[in-house]
Amino acid sequence: MKNYTRGSHTVYHHRYHLVWITKYRYRVLSVQIRARELLARISEEMGVKIIKGVLSKGHIHVFCSISPHVSVSDYTKKLKGKSSYKLQKELDTIFRSLIKQLKTAINKVEKKTSSVVKSNEAINKKYKIALSVKGAGRASSC
Repeated sequence: MKNYTRGSHTVYHHRYHLVWITKYRYRVLSVQIRARELLARISEEMGVKIIKGVLSKGHIHVFCSISPHVSVSDYTKKLKGKSSYKLQKELDTIFRSLIKQLKTAINKVEKKTSSVVKSNEAINKKYKIALSVKGAGRASSC
C-alpha cells in the first residue's frame, strides 16, 4: 500500500508513460533546460507528479503519476500545447536574431567578394587589352 497515492476519497496508482515527437521529427529541442522548466510548471499547476522525464532534440518522454480527476488527454493537451507555444515564441526571437547576424555576415562577405571581383575584372581588362594588341600585331604580320 505504500506505492499508492491517497486522495480525500480515492486511493490510486496511475502511472503513464507519455511520448511525443516534434513536427516532422525536426531536432529543435535544443533549449532543453527551458523545456524542462515549462513541463514541470505545467505539471505542478495541474497537480501531476513527474516521476521521470527525458528530453532529446526530437522527442520527449514523460513518466508521470496523474490523479483520477485529471484526464490523461487534458494533461497531454495542455503539456504539449503550452510548451510548444512558449518554446516557439522564444525560438522565434532567437531565430530572428540569428537571421540578422547571418544577414550582416553575408553582407560583409558580399562586399569583400564584390571588391575582389572588381579587382579581377580590372586585371582581366588589362590582360585582354594586352592580348588584343599582341593578337592585332600577329594578324597584321600575316
